[in-house]
Amino acid sequence: MTKLKIGICICTFKRPEYLLRLLHSLLEIYCREELTLILVDNDEAQSAYPVAEKFKGRLNLIYELEQSKGLANARNKCIEKARELNLDYIVFLDDDEIVVNENWLKNLLNTAELYNSEIVTGPVMPLYDEKVKDYIKKSGFFDSASYVTGESLPHTGTGNTLIKLSILSYKNQVFSTKFNTSGGEDTSLFLELVKKGFKITWCDTAEVFEYIPLSRANMIYIFKRSFYSAVTYSKIELDKSASFKGKVRLNRILKGVVKTSKGIIVMSQSPFGKFDKFVKGLNLIGNGLGDIGGTIGVSKSNLYKN
Repeated sequence: MTKLKIGICICTFKRPEYLLRLLHSLLEIYCREELTLILVDNDEAQSAYPVAEKFKGRLNLIYELEQSKGLANARNKCIEKARELNLDYIVFLDDDEIVVNENWLKNLLNTAELYNSEIVTGPVMPLYDEKVKDYIKKSGFFDSASYVTGESLPHTGTGNTLIKLSILSYKNQVFSTKFNTSGGEDTSLFLELVKKGFKITWCDTAEVFEYIPLSRANMIYIFKRSFYSAVTYSKIELDKSASFKGKVRLNRILKGVVKTSKGIIVMSQSPFGKFDKFVKGLNLIGNGLGDIGGTIGVSKSNLYKN
């Protein structure tokens, strides 16, 4: 039987210590198929190159430099290389993630086959810095979504997501570069793919872990991320609405008002010292204000997450 050609795509930007941890974890995975790692460094100083060199002969790794800044540019470089290699599937991992389940890739591929799905995604679980406060953990902000294996999803992100490469053949530039500094290029793509009839399926046994440092595990970061995620999603929804943009704007504003109101109520009902509920309310408020902000022209300019 001919082996499938699989590519693990990793985009990185000035985080060699995170990348080292991820590549170490990939040494342990089981794969019966032909596996290639495509590492795209978006740092012109090539900070990821010494890390890649450490794994020469241990991983089938291809190092590529993408000097044009932006996550969409880096991901498009991955697609370009995957097409050159004539791969069957690609799976994206973020450089701050690690794989602890040796059957991770096997489970993604089995789910794709069992459910006849072109896209399969799995849980991204938080791996907290030891100094992160308990109330941040209890707030659930960084918790993974949870579904039953085989369940279809309306959209997803690229982190821990398997894609059949051939379904992207209709696009030369797969990830829109207008999202380079804002994020959301993956959400936009997957919404488009679902609209074309392709299926996104959940695999609950293909978990990875994402490192959550202190720089992200705080209320300021949580509010900003909630706000700008909603801003970006609102812009994507408006962009994909060929008509009735006024109706879409009104709908997002109404949703934003409801979320903000709920957030205020949750925060006001938070008992003294119970900061986890306060964080939940803050998340709702940020998300609600972002829904409103995205419809009135608020933009984001922030390359890569911390």
